Amino acid sequence: MRSAEDSLCLVDASTFFNLRSDSKSDPVLTASPSSPLPTPIVSDRAGAVRVAFVGRLFNGSQSDPDPAVAAAAAIRAVEELPTRVVINRQVHSDRVVEASEAPSAADGLVVDTRTFNGRRFALCVFTADCVPILVADPHRGVLAAFHAGWRGLASGIIERGVNRLGSRDRRRCLTAWIGPSIGGCCYEVSAAVAVAVAQQSGMGVILQPASGASGNTKPHLHLVAAASAQLMDLGVLDVRRLGGCTRCDENWHSYRREGAGQGRNHAFIWRTGS
Repeated sequence: MRSAEDSLCLVDASTFFNLRSDSKSDPVLTASPSSPLPTPIVSDRAGAVRVAFVGRLFNGSQSDPDPAVAAAAAIRAVEELPTRVVINRQVHSDRVVEASEAPSAADGLVVDTRTFNGRRFALCVFTADCVPILVADPHRGVLAAFHAGWRGLASGIIERGVNRLGSRDRRRCLTAWIGPSIGGCCYEVSAAVAVAVAQQSGMGVILQPASGASGNTKPHLHLVAAASAQLMDLGVLDVRRLGGCTRCDENWHSYRREGAGQGRNHAFIWRTGS
């Protein structure tokens, strides 16, 4: 009979290069003619659980290299991050799966690290304006990672994921981190999109800017406020915001600023075991 550990599908960064290596032949340093930037990283911890959000890896307007190499570069940038990472095929859905089911066409991952006999790995989601949400019960070692765009927020990906982490009483022990994503300052949407998210999060997430010279008064949507409201409504009391607006800050990739060729920001959550 296969154990949970046997069924866990892992992306091993050492497949692409030697982590922590200073070799000049490191493919992360040669995959792009641009020079690598000092990588923007925001991180935090709660007990033995750590999180890190990793931004732009390379200079210039050129996007990062092949996604697998870019993910490996992001892993390399974070000290103490396990080299083995669980990641899904994200499809802007509300589907949440166990880590042992990855890679699946889903935008949420959950795992109880106690079932893996101390084996160290991280969960990862990647974004370029959408909201990366990481959740943990630091005492039980239960972890979750969600990629939440407006579709996910409107269709309940946070509720589906948090419900898999325990009863409402247990949710008081959860800590949630919301990483860099497009802000209400920049996220102009249609009225239909704004209302779809507000129905799950409250009307306060819709911002109506003053009419400019063009007379444009399309609503702006505050995705972070929407995610925060949904988490708190589910009973998560400790909700932390790390980082700002991806479109405003060029240290982070943004679809709205860069277009379809943009790279990806990476969000990691893992348990140190200490």
